[in-house]
Amino acid sequence: MATVVNINNNNSTPAAPFLPYLPIAAPAPAAPAPAAPPTLKYIPVVGPKSCTVVCPNCNQQVRTRVTHQATTRSHLIALLLCFTFLWPCAACVYCTPCARNAEHYCPACKVLVATYER
Repeated sequence: MATVVNINNNNSTPAAPFLPYLPIAAPAPAAPAPAAPPTLKYIPVVGPKSCTVVCPNCNQQVRTRVTHQATTRSHLIALLLCFTFLWPCAACVYCTPCARNAEHYCPACKVLVATYER
């Protein structure tokens, strides 16, 4: 049990017993609401040429518009051709779509639908 210490010189009033500080437990938080299942976004499989897909943004069936973009791999191939003294061939990497990615865009909403990587 706790020890009672009287710091008064007067013995007429008893001292209160020492009680240690006990924190009061906070109420448990309410359980979180169940999360909605994640929505899966359909990404169409495309190739190097224009194709017919359903746009995931506007949900219309469209024929994609294709643009070819040079990649890091294209730049490295051109740099390698320059170092091997085949620099006239380095321009072929940028003039032909064989070493560039094909990016498919929706012509209706102009959003990137998919990318075909080489």
